[in-house]
Amino acid sequence: MNYKKIAQFSLGPLLSAALSMATLPAIAWFFTKEDIGRIAMLQVACSFAALLFSLGLDQAYVREYHETERKGSLLLLTILPGFLMLILAVPFSYLYRDKLMLIIYDQTSMNLYLLTLVTIFAGFVSRYFSLVLRMQERAMAYSLSQVLPKVIFALVVFSYWLFSVTKDFEKLALAQMLSILSVLMVLIWIIRNDLLAVIKEKIDWGKLRGLLIFGAPLILGGVAFWGLSAMSRLMLRSSATYSELGLYSVGQSFAGAGLIFQSIFSTVWAPMVYKWSAKGENLEKIDSITEYMLAMVVFTFVICGMTSWLVPLFLPKDYGNVQYIMVACLGQPLLYTLSETTVVGVGLARKSLYAMLAPIFALIANFFLCWIWVPDYGARGAAMATFVAFFVFFLVRTESSAYVWRSFPRKKIYFCLIILLFATGLTTLGGEERFLLSILIWLAIFIIATYSFWEIVFKVLLKLRLSVKKLLQV
Repeated sequence: MNYKKIAQFSLGPLLSAALSMATLPAIAWFFTKEDIGRIAMLQVACSFAALLFSLGLDQAYVREYHETERKGSLLLLTILPGFLMLILAVPFSYLYRDKLMLIIYDQTSMNLYLLTLVTIFAGFVSRYFSLVLRMQERAMAYSLSQVLPKVIFALVVFSYWLFSVTKDFEKLALAQMLSILSVLMVLIWIIRNDLLAVIKEKIDWGKLRGLLIFGAPLILGGVAFWGLSAMSRLMLRSSATYSELGLYSVGQSFAGAGLIFQSIFSTVWAPMVYKWSAKGENLEKIDSITEYMLAMVVFTFVICGMTSWLVPLFLPKDYGNVQYIMVACLGQPLLYTLSETTVVGVGLARKSLYAMLAPIFALIANFFLCWIWVPDYGARGAAMATFVAFFVFFLVRTESSAYVWRSFPRKKIYFCLIILLFATGLTTLGGEERFLLSILIWLAIFIIATYSFWEIVFKVLLKLRLSVKKLLQV
C-alpha cells in the first residue's frame, strides 16, 4: 500500500473524528446532558449487536480475503449467519421491548424501539459492506463511508435548530438512525457490482466450519471487548446519572485525536500485515513501526495534558469537568492502536484463542475499578478506570503475541505507559486541587520524551519541512 493510498484511507477517519469533535460539543448547547447520555447508550446497544451477531466472521473475512479466490462467496458466507440470527432475534426483542427501552434509555415508546431496531440492522450490514471497500483498497470510497454518517447527523441536528423543532431524545435518535441508514444506501450503490456477483455465487458451506473455528473464539473476546469499551457507560448508567454519562460522552468526543489515530491505523494495518504475511515480506518493519507508534502515543497524551485547560472555553459552564476527563479518555483509542502493532503475532500465528484473553482480563479490571471509583468520582472515575483497563488490555495482548510468535523489546514501552498512567491519574482524579501540578508534570514529560525520541522527532520534522517546501514551490 503506497503513501497516496494510506493518505486516502486516512482522510475518512480524520474528517469523521474532526466532525465528531465538533458536533457533540455543539449539541451540548441544544440538548440536555441526559439526552447526550442516552445517545451514548444507543451507540453501546448498536456496537453490542454488531459484535455479538457477527460471530467473529467479520474478522475471518479480513483474515482470509487475500488467500481466497471466491471473494463473493466469502462475503456471503460471513454475513449470512449473523444476519439470519438478527432476524430471529426481532420477535423476542418485540415481546420485551418496554423492558429493553427502560434498560437502555430509561424511557419507553414504540418509536424508540423501531428507531433502535433499524439503526442496529443498518449498522450490522454496513459493517460488512465497508469491509469490502477496505479490503479492495478503494480508499476514497471507504473514507466517504466513514464521513457521511457524521455529516448527515450534523445536518439533521442543524435542521432541528433551523426550523425550531422540539428538541427531545427521539429527535436525536432519529438523527442517528438516518445517519447510519444513509451510509448503508451509499455502500449498496458503491459495491453494487460486487453484490450482483455475490447473488450468483453458490454458498460453500464446507468452508463455514473453518471460518467459525477462527471466528468463534473471537465472539467471547469481542463481547468482552464490547464490555470493556462500554463498561464505563454502563456503570455510569447504573451507579451515577445520565448527566454524568453525558459529561463522559462529551469528554470522549474531545479525545477524538486518539480516535483519529485508531481509525486510520486499524483501517490500514491489519490488511497490510496479512498481505505481507501472504507474500512473506516486510515483517521486520513491525518493531520499527511500534517505536513510531509509541512516540505518537506519548506526544499525543502530553499535548492533550498540557492544553486540557482550554476545553471549558468551548462548552457551557456545567461541562467544566470535561477538562479532567479528556486525557484519560485518550487511553482507550491510543493504547488499542499501540496494541495493534504488538499483538500482530497472534493473528499471524492464527492463535485466535489468545485474542479473547486481553479483553476478558481488562473487562474484569474495568468492572472493579468502576465499582470503586464511579460512586465517588462519577465520570472522572469511569474515565480513569477505562484507561487502567486498557493498560491491562495492552499488557495481555503484547505478552500473548510475544509468547505465540516471537519475543521483541518491551521494557521501554511499559516504562513510558506507566509514566503516562501516573500523570493521567493525577490530572483526572486529582481534579482542580492538583491540576496545576499535573500541567507541570506533563511539561516535564514532554521535555524527556523529546530527548528520548529525538531521532524519530527529527525524521518527522524533516519530512514535514520537505512536504511544506514542496507545497510552497507548487
